[in-house]
Amino acid sequence: MAVNNYPLHAFLLLAVSSYPALADDKADPDKKEPPSCKFCPEYSGWTGWAEAGVGYQDEDDYHFGRYTGEVDEGFMVNASGDATFRGEDGAFMKGQAEDLGIDSRRIRIGGGRQGRYEINLEYDQIPNYRERSSFSPFREQGGVLELPAGWVSGPTTDLMPELGSALHRVPLETKRDRTGAKFSYHPEKHWEVTGFARHEKKDGTKDVGATFGLDQAAILPVPFEYQTNEFGLTLEYAGQKLQSQLSYSGSLFSNDEDSTVWRNPFENASSNTALGQMAEYPDNQFHQVSALVGYQLRDDTRVVARLVRGRMTQDDKLLPYTINPALDPASLPVTSADAKVDTTLAAIDINSRPTKNLSLDASYSYSDRDNDTGVHAYDYVVTDTGPGGTRSNAPYSFEQKLLRLKAGYRFPKDVNLSIGYDDDQRNRTYTQAEDTHDKTAWAKLRLQPLDTLEATLKYAYSDRDSSSYEPLSDSDPSLENPNANFYENPLMRVLQLADRKRNTSGLTLSYTPTSRLSLGFDIDNSKDEYASGYLGLQEAKNIAYTASGAYAFREDLTATLYYTYENLTSDQKGSEKLLADQPDNIWVMSDKYVTKTVGLGIDWTVIEDKLDVGADATYAEFTGDMDFSAGQSLPDLGSKLTAIDLHATYRLSDQLSIRAQLRFEDYNEDDWAKDGYVDTLPTLLSLGTAPQDQSTVLGFVSMRYRF
Repeated sequence: MAVNNYPLHAFLLLAVSSYPALADDKADPDKKEPPSCKFCPEYSGWTGWAEAGVGYQDEDDYHFGRYTGEVDEGFMVNASGDATFRGEDGAFMKGQAEDLGIDSRRIRIGGGRQGRYEINLEYDQIPNYRERSSFSPFREQGGVLELPAGWVSGPTTDLMPELGSALHRVPLETKRDRTGAKFSYHPEKHWEVTGFARHEKKDGTKDVGATFGLDQAAILPVPFEYQTNEFGLTLEYAGQKLQSQLSYSGSLFSNDEDSTVWRNPFENASSNTALGQMAEYPDNQFHQVSALVGYQLRDDTRVVARLVRGRMTQDDKLLPYTINPALDPASLPVTSADAKVDTTLAAIDINSRPTKNLSLDASYSYSDRDNDTGVHAYDYVVTDTGPGGTRSNAPYSFEQKLLRLKAGYRFPKDVNLSIGYDDDQRNRTYTQAEDTHDKTAWAKLRLQPLDTLEATLKYAYSDRDSSSYEPLSDSDPSLENPNANFYENPLMRVLQLADRKRNTSGLTLSYTPTSRLSLGFDIDNSKDEYASGYLGLQEAKNIAYTASGAYAFREDLTATLYYTYENLTSDQKGSEKLLADQPDNIWVMSDKYVTKTVGLGIDWTVIEDKLDVGADATYAEFTGDMDFSAGQSLPDLGSKLTAIDLHATYRLSDQLSIRAQLRFEDYNEDDWAKDGYVDTLPTLLSLGTAPQDQSTVLGFVSMRYRF
């Protein structure tokens, strides 16, 4: 892989040239004095706590422990802690450990001298357990996802219960292991140098859709391992009027596999289309240099300017068009895409308060994504089964100019009014519409009509106009074949390129009639209209509101309650027309997604300085409805979650306490993609997952020691 060093050279050059220029000996004669320790705490020695305990989980449940690792039935041991040491001269050490006994563990170790330097080491493990009850006949052998011996010409149903021993369990799970270090150093007054380096490894099994032709699809369990290295260095100056920052950051991504190869479950091993191959994520890298300068022009006016330059590259070797021996496509025009994308961001912000009650803000930014990847003609093959014609790659680029204006004024009696205007212009290449212009005007009013009542109202109107819309088939000669399978209906509009009118509004109320009771209400509403698109999304609406309250029955007993409702609906129009010479067959679909959540929390000090208990309960319900004007509508989607958390702390002494926790979760879902609705599709070999319906209880007891 070619390594691009120009950003690093630029960073070093800027760092060397800028360091003396920003220092001002006359304005700051004592700049070489080290930072003092006048803010260091007066105490010294060790402080912190350590906790360890044992728990028991009554069921295997991937949903319950999806992001924590608490997925297996049985006993578990866990431990956490936090310790800090401070010396009399400002030296310190600190360490943190969280959940050492489960897969979401975290460790932090650091130290330094307050006001001079600090070094930290860190480790994180982040799991994602998606599905344990997945089954597949595929097994990885010699870099190929192979089928069992004796497999003959494909399954007859989706879940394949008759395959018996041909299936084996394939849990869908991933883990991220992240190790890093960071530091900060104050070489002189007003100056700071910071840096970081981080290594991340992500591995596990993912599900990937693969197909031969248009009607021989399989969901593959694909093992993978990704590694990412990130690093950066920042030089910062913070004076009374002038502040500046110069930074470099880089990211290197590597993938152990360049492709996934699988055997077609719908063909005999002797078939010419027995094996398929698709590319994996390529190795790539990103480098970026940024500079920021802020200056206090006057006591009431500040300006900030920043410039950011970056480059993304990847030069992995291209895979052949196909590994199907029955086809003999032309050779590739190049061996590597040699992809290169340069990014630029230039921005300026001005903030001013000319009077006590008036504030003015303005910002302008220019963003450019210049894709300099070469354009070549490829005689590609469709899903390893047949030639697809000649197509050229389209290195997408864009340019954005964004202007934002804001004014705020404080009227008497705690009335605050803010108004603003945003102007967003974008120019794109290799898209159906080259230009879009999005104009947004907004206002927000905050007032307090009563000492106990505060309200905020907001409204915004946005209008996006697009340039003339040209289907890709009109701009690319290779798409002019009237029987092309990739035909694009000229009446269709791509969502982000279509004309759109958007209205959003909101209201927030906060009411505190007594010192014990507080109530809150928040509502947000939005509506998008795509009137110019005959086909595509026509309208989308979203309304969400939350009501909440908190009440203190007495000093040692408080309760909170909230309810949230969200409703998202949309209407879209489409066509089943696949080939240009087919007649239009227009369809209309309406969907509606509703989420309701209610939560309750109670905290009670049963015995002062001795026993605290608490409870948190949550119930969430989701429904999804998709209706077609003609033909069969899809079954409803749904899920319900009930979660209860009971916890208590009993203090045996000032240093030692016992903590107990009991967690309960009940989750079930209705998902037609898993519950047999597609059993009648003999051309899909799925992973045989079933809708989740599980109840799990986890009890935990631990002891915490403070020192």
